[in-house]
Amino acid sequence: MRRLFLLYALVVAFVTSAAAQTVYDRTPGRSLQYSVASDFVTTTVVPQAEQVIDVDGEGLITVTFAEADTVRAMYDQYDLAVDLSGAKEATDLLSVMTGGFTMTMRDNGAVDVLLTPTLSVPMQLPGGNVAQQFDGFFLELPEEDLAEGTSWTTTRASLVQQGVTSTIETTYTVQGTATKAGLDVVVIDVDATYVIDGETEQQGMPVIVNLKGTQTGAYYYAVDEGIMVGSEINQAISGGQDRAGTGLSVDIEITGTNRTMLVAH
Repeated sequence: MRRLFLLYALVVAFVTSAAAQTVYDRTPGRSLQYSVASDFVTTTVVPQAEQVIDVDGEGLITVTFAEADTVRAMYDQYDLAVDLSGAKEATDLLSVMTGGFTMTMRDNGAVDVLLTPTLSVPMQLPGGNVAQQFDGFFLELPEEDLAEGTSWTTTRASLVQQGVTSTIETTYTVQGTATKAGLDVVVIDVDATYVIDGETEQQGMPVIVNLKGTQTGAYYYAVDEGIMVGSEINQAISGGQDRAGTGLSVDIEITGTNRTMLVAH
Protein backbone atom coordinates (compact mmCIF):
# COMPACT_ATOMS: atom_id res chain seq x y z
CA MET A 1 0.00 0.00 0.00
CA ARG A 2 2.86 2.37 0.84
CA ARG A 3 4.46 1.70 -2.60
CA LEU A 4 1.15 2.47 -4.31
CA PHE A 5 0.79 5.71 -2.33
CA LEU A 6 4.33 6.80 -3.24
CA LEU A 7 3.73 5.95 -6.90
CA TYR A 8 0.49 7.96 -6.86
CA ALA A 9 2.28 10.90 -5.22
CA LEU A 10 5.01 10.83 -7.89
CA VAL A 11 2.43 10.76 -10.70
CA VAL A 12 0.53 13.72 -9.17
CA ALA A 13 3.78 15.66 -8.74
CA PHE A 14 4.74 15.00 -12.37
CA VAL A 15 1.35 16.06 -13.74
CA THR A 16 1.32 19.20 -11.59
CA SER A 17 4.83 20.13 -12.73
CA ALA A 18 4.07 19.51 -16.40
CA ALA A 19 1.03 21.78 -16.28
CA ALA A 20 2.58 24.48 -14.12
CA GLN A 21 2.47 28.06 -15.33
CA THR A 22 5.64 29.34 -16.96
CA VAL A 23 6.99 32.33 -15.01
CA TYR A 24 9.79 34.86 -15.36
CA ASP A 25 13.01 34.45 -13.40
CA ARG A 26 13.17 37.73 -11.47
CA THR A 27 16.10 36.86 -9.21
CA PRO A 28 17.22 40.11 -7.54
CA GLY A 29 20.49 41.32 -9.02
CA ARG A 30 20.02 39.56 -12.37
CA SER A 31 20.57 41.83 -15.39
CA LEU A 32 19.57 41.40 -19.01
CA GLN A 33 20.86 43.59 -21.82
CA TYR A 34 18.85 43.95 -25.03
CA SER A 35 19.51 45.56 -28.36
CA VAL A 36 16.53 47.66 -29.45
CA ALA A 37 15.72 49.06 -32.87
CA SER A 38 12.69 50.90 -34.18
CA ASP A 39 11.63 52.48 -37.46
CA PHE A 40 8.38 54.45 -37.64
CA VAL A 41 6.94 56.61 -40.41
CA THR A 42 4.18 59.08 -39.55
CA THR A 43 2.22 60.76 -42.34
CA THR A 44 -0.11 63.64 -41.49
CA VAL A 45 -2.41 65.22 -44.03
CA VAL A 46 -4.22 68.51 -43.61
CA PRO A 47 -6.12 70.36 -46.33
CA GLN A 48 -3.65 71.02 -49.17
CA ALA A 49 -0.59 69.83 -47.21
CA GLU A 50 1.20 66.60 -46.26
CA GLN A 51 4.03 66.00 -43.79
CA VAL A 52 6.09 62.82 -43.46
CA ILE A 53 8.25 62.11 -40.39
CA ASP A 54 10.58 59.09 -40.41
CA VAL A 55 11.98 58.31 -36.95
CA ASP A 56 14.66 55.63 -36.50
CA GLY A 57 16.05 54.55 -33.14
CA GLU A 58 18.78 52.06 -32.30
CA GLY A 59 20.51 51.28 -29.03
CA LEU A 60 21.02 49.10 -25.96
CA ILE A 61 19.02 48.87 -22.76
CA THR A 62 19.79 47.00 -19.54
CA VAL A 63 17.00 45.58 -17.39
CA THR A 64 17.89 44.73 -13.77
CA PHE A 65 15.68 42.87 -11.30
CA ALA A 66 15.56 44.03 -7.68
CA GLU A 67 13.73 43.18 -4.46
CA ALA A 68 9.97 43.40 -3.98
CA ASP A 69 9.11 42.76 -7.67
CA THR A 70 10.95 45.95 -8.66
CA VAL A 71 12.59 46.20 -12.08
CA ARG A 72 14.88 48.99 -13.24
CA ALA A 73 15.87 49.73 -16.82
CA MET A 74 18.44 52.13 -18.21
CA TYR A 75 19.43 52.99 -21.76
CA ASP A 76 23.15 52.32 -22.28
CA GLN A 77 23.05 53.76 -25.79
CA TYR A 78 20.39 55.18 -28.07
CA ASP A 79 20.92 56.92 -31.40
CA LEU A 80 17.92 58.71 -32.83
CA ALA A 81 17.55 59.86 -36.43
CA VAL A 82 14.65 62.04 -37.57
CA ASP A 83 13.83 62.82 -41.19
CA LEU A 84 11.16 65.52 -41.43
CA SER A 85 10.12 65.72 -45.07
CA GLY A 86 13.78 65.59 -46.16
CA ALA A 87 15.26 67.63 -43.30
CA LYS A 88 17.44 65.19 -41.33
CA GLU A 89 18.67 65.42 -37.75
CA ALA A 90 20.60 62.92 -35.60
CA THR A 91 20.61 62.91 -31.80
CA ASP A 92 22.31 60.93 -29.07
CA LEU A 93 19.28 60.42 -26.85
CA LEU A 94 21.41 59.96 -23.73
CA SER A 95 22.65 63.55 -24.08
CA VAL A 96 19.11 64.86 -23.47
CA MET A 97 17.84 62.08 -21.18
CA THR A 98 18.12 61.94 -17.39
CA GLY A 99 17.39 58.87 -15.27
CA GLY A 100 15.85 55.53 -16.13
CA PHE A 101 12.72 53.44 -15.73
CA THR A 102 11.42 51.94 -12.49
CA MET A 103 8.54 49.48 -12.62
CA THR A 104 6.98 46.57 -10.81
CA MET A 105 6.72 43.24 -12.60
CA ARG A 106 4.51 40.27 -11.78
CA ASP A 107 5.78 36.74 -12.35
CA ASN A 108 3.83 36.56 -15.64
CA GLY A 109 5.66 39.61 -17.07
CA ALA A 110 2.91 42.20 -16.61
CA VAL A 111 4.48 45.52 -15.61
CA ASP A 112 3.35 48.79 -14.07
CA VAL A 113 5.74 51.65 -14.86
CA LEU A 114 6.27 53.90 -11.84
CA LEU A 115 9.03 56.22 -13.03
CA THR A 116 10.35 57.21 -16.47
CA PRO A 117 13.38 59.16 -17.71
CA THR A 118 13.00 62.88 -18.37
CA LEU A 119 13.96 64.61 -21.62
CA SER A 120 15.48 68.09 -21.56
CA VAL A 121 13.96 68.85 -24.98
CA PRO A 122 10.62 67.75 -26.46
CA MET A 123 11.24 64.86 -28.80
CA GLN A 124 9.28 62.22 -30.70
CA LEU A 125 10.49 58.67 -30.04
CA PRO A 126 9.83 55.68 -32.30
CA GLY A 127 6.53 54.09 -31.39
CA GLY A 128 5.39 56.72 -28.87
CA ASN A 129 6.51 58.82 -25.95
CA VAL A 130 8.99 57.86 -23.22
CA ALA A 131 6.25 56.62 -20.89
CA GLN A 132 5.16 54.05 -23.49
CA GLN A 133 8.56 52.44 -24.09
CA PHE A 134 7.75 49.48 -21.81
CA ASP A 135 4.15 49.02 -22.90
CA GLY A 136 4.31 45.50 -24.30
CA PHE A 137 8.10 45.24 -24.00
CA PHE A 138 7.77 41.98 -22.06
CA LEU A 139 5.63 39.09 -23.20
CA GLU A 140 2.70 38.63 -20.79
CA LEU A 141 2.57 34.90 -20.04
CA PRO A 142 -0.63 32.80 -19.76
CA GLU A 143 -1.85 30.79 -16.79
CA GLU A 144 -1.16 27.59 -18.76
CA ASP A 145 2.23 26.22 -19.82
CA LEU A 146 3.59 27.23 -23.23
CA ALA A 147 2.53 24.16 -25.18
CA GLU A 148 2.25 24.42 -28.95
CA GLY A 149 -1.19 25.73 -29.90
CA THR A 150 -1.80 27.42 -26.53
CA SER A 151 -3.62 30.73 -27.06
CA TRP A 152 -4.54 33.53 -24.66
CA THR A 153 -5.74 37.13 -24.77
CA THR A 154 -4.81 40.20 -22.73
CA THR A 155 -6.20 43.74 -22.58
CA ARG A 156 -4.09 46.74 -21.59
CA ALA A 157 -4.99 50.42 -21.30
CA SER A 158 -2.43 53.23 -20.99
CA LEU A 159 -2.33 57.01 -21.09
CA VAL A 160 -0.86 58.38 -24.32
CA GLN A 161 -1.23 62.03 -23.33
CA GLN A 162 -3.53 63.99 -21.09
CA GLY A 163 -7.11 63.01 -21.99
CA VAL A 164 -6.10 60.39 -24.59
CA THR A 165 -5.86 56.66 -23.84
CA SER A 166 -4.71 53.62 -25.77
CA THR A 167 -6.56 50.32 -25.32
CA ILE A 168 -5.00 47.24 -26.88
CA GLU A 169 -6.37 43.71 -27.01
CA THR A 170 -3.72 41.13 -27.86
CA THR A 171 -4.08 37.46 -28.76
CA TYR A 172 -0.96 35.31 -28.36
CA THR A 173 -0.55 31.84 -29.88
CA VAL A 174 2.35 29.43 -29.35
CA GLN A 175 3.57 28.37 -32.80
CA GLY A 176 6.64 26.25 -32.11
CA THR A 177 10.30 26.48 -31.16
CA ALA A 178 13.46 28.08 -32.56
CA THR A 179 16.94 29.26 -31.56
CA LYS A 180 17.47 32.95 -30.82
CA ALA A 181 20.54 34.61 -29.27
CA GLY A 182 21.98 31.13 -28.76
CA LEU A 183 19.02 29.98 -26.62
CA ASP A 184 16.19 27.52 -27.24
CA VAL A 185 13.00 29.57 -27.35
CA VAL A 186 9.28 29.20 -27.76
CA VAL A 187 7.88 31.28 -30.62
CA ILE A 188 4.64 33.11 -29.73
CA ASP A 189 2.74 34.86 -32.52
CA VAL A 190 1.04 38.18 -31.78
CA ASP A 191 -2.19 39.52 -33.29
CA ALA A 192 -3.53 42.69 -31.69
CA THR A 193 -6.02 45.47 -32.31
CA TYR A 194 -6.18 48.75 -30.47
CA VAL A 195 -7.90 52.08 -30.24
CA ILE A 196 -6.39 55.44 -29.32
CA ASP A 197 -9.06 57.98 -28.51
CA GLY A 198 -10.02 60.84 -26.28
CA GLU A 199 -10.00 64.62 -26.12
CA THR A 200 -6.94 66.76 -25.44
CA GLU A 201 -5.85 70.34 -26.00
CA GLN A 202 -3.43 71.84 -28.53
CA GLN A 203 -2.61 75.56 -28.64
CA GLY A 204 -5.56 76.24 -26.35
CA MET A 205 -8.06 74.46 -28.59
CA PRO A 206 -9.86 71.15 -27.87
CA VAL A 207 -8.80 68.29 -30.14
CA ILE A 208 -10.66 65.00 -30.55
CA VAL A 209 -8.38 62.02 -31.27
CA ASN A 210 -9.65 58.83 -32.91
CA LEU A 211 -7.11 56.28 -34.16
CA LYS A 212 -7.31 52.53 -34.74
CA GLY A 213 -4.50 50.10 -35.35
CA THR A 214 -3.09 46.60 -35.44
CA GLN A 215 0.03 44.84 -34.23
CA THR A 216 1.45 41.61 -35.63
CA GLY A 217 4.68 39.75 -35.06
CA ALA A 218 6.26 37.40 -32.54
CA TYR A 219 7.88 37.09 -29.12
CA TYR A 220 10.67 34.65 -28.25
CA TYR A 221 10.71 33.21 -24.73
CA ALA A 222 13.31 30.88 -23.18
CA VAL A 223 11.38 28.63 -20.79
CA ASP A 224 14.48 27.05 -19.19
CA GLU A 225 15.99 30.47 -18.50
CA GLY A 226 12.72 32.16 -17.56
CA ILE A 227 13.49 35.19 -19.74
CA MET A 228 12.11 36.96 -22.77
CA VAL A 229 14.78 36.68 -25.45
CA GLY A 230 13.34 39.06 -28.01
CA SER A 231 10.47 40.23 -30.16
CA GLU A 232 9.63 41.76 -33.52
CA ILE A 233 6.35 43.68 -33.59
CA ASN A 234 4.90 45.43 -36.64
CA GLN A 235 2.45 48.26 -36.11
CA ALA A 236 -0.03 50.09 -38.32
CA ILE A 237 -2.29 52.94 -37.18
CA SER A 238 -4.68 55.19 -39.05
CA GLY A 239 -7.31 57.73 -38.16
CA GLY A 240 -7.33 61.40 -37.37
CA GLN A 241 -7.63 64.43 -35.14
CA ASP A 242 -10.46 66.95 -35.28
CA ARG A 243 -10.27 70.46 -33.86
CA ALA A 244 -13.64 70.73 -32.17
CA GLY A 245 -15.89 73.43 -33.58
CA THR A 246 -13.55 74.44 -36.43
CA GLY A 247 -14.17 71.76 -39.04
CA LEU A 248 -10.39 71.33 -39.36
CA SER A 249 -9.26 67.72 -39.40
CA VAL A 250 -5.89 65.99 -39.69
CA ASP A 251 -5.56 62.51 -41.19
CA ILE A 252 -2.81 60.41 -39.58
CA GLU A 253 -1.11 57.19 -40.65
CA ILE A 254 1.67 55.50 -38.68
CA THR A 255 3.56 52.35 -39.68
CA GLY A 256 6.64 50.82 -38.16
CA THR A 257 8.47 47.99 -36.45
CA ASN A 258 10.00 47.45 -33.00
CA ARG A 259 12.76 44.83 -32.72
CA THR A 260 14.28 43.60 -29.45
CA MET A 261 16.95 40.92 -28.96
CA LEU A 262 18.88 39.68 -25.94
CA VAL A 263 22.58 40.57 -26.00
CA ALA A 264 23.78 39.43 -22.56
CA HIS A 265 22.27 37.66 -19.53
